[in-house]
Amino acid sequence: MARVAIVNCNLRKGKLRANPTVLNKLRHRLLRLSSTEEDDEFDALVNIMFECSGDALRQLIGRFPDELRQAYMLMDGRTLANVAYKQRDPVATEFIANDETLVKRVSQRVDSADQDAITRVEERLRHNCKEERMLKTLCALIVALVATADEMKDYGIPNWSCDAELMKRSKTFPKSVHSLRPADIDVIAALGDSLTAANGAGAVVNDAVAVLIQYRGLAFGIGGDKSLDEHVTLTNVLRKFNPNLFGYSTGTGSANVWKTAKLNAAIPGAQTDDLVGQAYDLIRRMKDHPEVDYDNSWKLVHIFIGGNDICNWCDHPDVESETKFRDNIGAAVQILKDNMPKTIVVLVGMLDLSLLRSIDKGKYFCDALHTFECPCEREMNFSDEAIREQCKKYMATEQELQDGRFDTTEDFTLVIQPFFEDLNVPPLLPDGEPDLSFFAPDCFHFSAYGHAVVAKTLWNNIMQPVGAKDKTANLTDLSQPLACPDKDCPFIRTTKNSDNCAQYMTPAAN
Repeated sequence: MARVAIVNCNLRKGKLRANPTVLNKLRHRLLRLSSTEEDDEFDALVNIMFECSGDALRQLIGRFPDELRQAYMLMDGRTLANVAYKQRDPVATEFIANDETLVKRVSQRVDSADQDAITRVEERLRHNCKEERMLKTLCALIVALVATADEMKDYGIPNWSCDAELMKRSKTFPKSVHSLRPADIDVIAALGDSLTAANGAGAVVNDAVAVLIQYRGLAFGIGGDKSLDEHVTLTNVLRKFNPNLFGYSTGTGSANVWKTAKLNAAIPGAQTDDLVGQAYDLIRRMKDHPEVDYDNSWKLVHIFIGGNDICNWCDHPDVESETKFRDNIGAAVQILKDNMPKTIVVLVGMLDLSLLRSIDKGKYFCDALHTFECPCEREMNFSDEAIREQCKKYMATEQELQDGRFDTTEDFTLVIQPFFEDLNVPPLLPDGEPDLSFFAPDCFHFSAYGHAVVAKTLWNNIMQPVGAKDKTANLTDLSQPLACPDKDCPFIRTTKNSDNCAQYMTPAAN
């Protein structure tokens, strides 16, 4: 163990970057760990990897990810709990979270019969998460070590179709965004936060570490995993009209992984003031990709954001104002208007986050995680009514963006989908309790099932005329059918074709 101490000392003193010999020694120890399960090697792993500086750990992950992954795979549940508790840098947690196989292995290695270990982890969670305010990713990892698996619920609509005439593209290329049939959409894209990145959507019950995984292929707007028969998303509905739709996300991964994200530029943790950067990023992605005919393809950009703004409002009520919320979104949409021709922006209205309090009431698991995911939700100095009122202010100012400022040309428009506006109850079970299958294990993000239900509601809202759109989503009753375009106005509804559709009527293809 003497040599281990020397390596550890060098790491702590920040000599790793200037000492490749030390780095190679550490690599050899990781390789040795791959072929042995001796206790002293496990101890060495913990000491070297998780008491060293964040810079050292970043270099380990950058240079020797395979060896590091093997080390994680060999640890037992108790060691992982200790590792999670000691590791104050989120690098290791993110390394685990971005590897779906490793995430499952972490959960499977926990010995659920070791009640003493579970109790100690829970005690640490209560103390550190509530008093010291450790990183939320770290708390999620600790909680995941006592998780249990369950089958993932989902929702699809098998064999859905509309009248054949309504499924067709326009006979001639649409000159106006107000004459746009669903089949005319060739490109789909998205901006937003962790709900658009679909964090935790594929997580099994109580597996909170999987909430760190971005299941972009399941996202209600731009996810393209499975088919409409198995999982409802806006993408999967549009693919019924145009099987060649481009830009949707698949699988799991972050925004900078093209293979997964495609044109989903959403970033977990983003607030509305991050949208301008996402808008420029999206423009770059489209222009750089050969499969996007940037100037001639009709595009649909889905935006859903605001949860993180309201989650920070309690701490900064003057800064996180409703006017700032509106102006941030408006600035991003203006950038799209100035730089992205032939585009319809579908903006999903703000969600009332006071609902979270009714969801996690009496549920310690969710309550502890919400301490970090949304501190405002746990701030008892602000009543349910105060949070609800602020969300309503956000919603009202957001609606001002649909005042015609983005309707000055025929190749661009913004349409707000307000189905969350008057929602004041969560999805419910027959006994009146919140239906937690709608949510990821943190009771905050949507599960695969939740994304599918929201996607159905979104599509139906898109099909409704502006001024007559539903403002209360029924997330409990799934009996309402998935809507087809109106035969008298078979277009994606906009402010102008909702006022006078005859003016924009064009024939379908033969």
